[in-house]
Amino acid sequence: MLTPQAIKDQEFQTKFRGYDTIEVKAYLELLADDYFELAELNRNLEEQLETLHVEREELQADNGALQEELRAHLATSVGSESEIAQERDAKEKELATLKEKLERVKQENQTLAQENRDYQQSNEKLKEDVERAERETAREKTETEKLRSRLELLVERNEELKQEGADFKTTILAAQNFANNLKATTEENARKLMEEAKAEVEGFKESAQAELHRLPIEIEELEQKKSQVRRELQELLHSYLAALDLDGEAAEEPVASRN
Repeated sequence: MLTPQAIKDQEFQTKFRGYDTIEVKAYLELLADDYFELAELNRNLEEQLETLHVEREELQADNGALQEELRAHLATSVGSESEIAQERDAKEKELATLKEKLERVKQENQTLAQENRDYQQSNEKLKEDVERAERETAREKTETEKLRSRLELLVERNEELKQEGADFKTTILAAQNFANNLKATTEENARKLMEEAKAEVEGFKESAQAELHRLPIEIEELEQKKSQVRRELQELLHSYLAALDLDGEAAEEPVASRN
């Protein structure tokens, strides 16, 4: 039989993400207190019911004794009819009083029976609450097992992701090293190309300077050659003119001799 102490002492296994143990314990203690109060009320009602049963039996016994006494008195009485009538009325009043008292006892008995039924209903409801709490606890236990299995899968997946992350990190580091080496090689080649370009520019600059230095000399030489050619042309022209003059004089002499 379920007792208040058994409810208080009930223990549940704790699982991941289950019910709050403090709230469950507090609820069980509350149920135990209510169950204890209902048990005490039921015990008191049973005691009162037993007392009423005893009183009813006593009243029934008194009623029977009074009726027997009345019949015996009527059978043996030698008094006047008025005295008998008065005594009968008194006995009837006493009997009516006993009947009223018996009726009250019956009503109280019915009230106690109703309270007992209410108590039983409350007790049934309390049992249903306890059973529902146990079912909820079992369901939470199942959910907890599922969550724990899922958590284990997530942990395994996390380990796999960590391993994949480590492999990816290794690949990234290798790529970074390759990029750094490529960058260093490219920078070295660029530096060499820059040095070669600078050397070529310097050579071209020196050649240009030498060419610039040589051009005035060549220009001077060309000017000199130009002057010499001009002089030669002038001399040639003078020679040609002189030759023409000589030819003219030679042509005039035969004409004069013929005259």
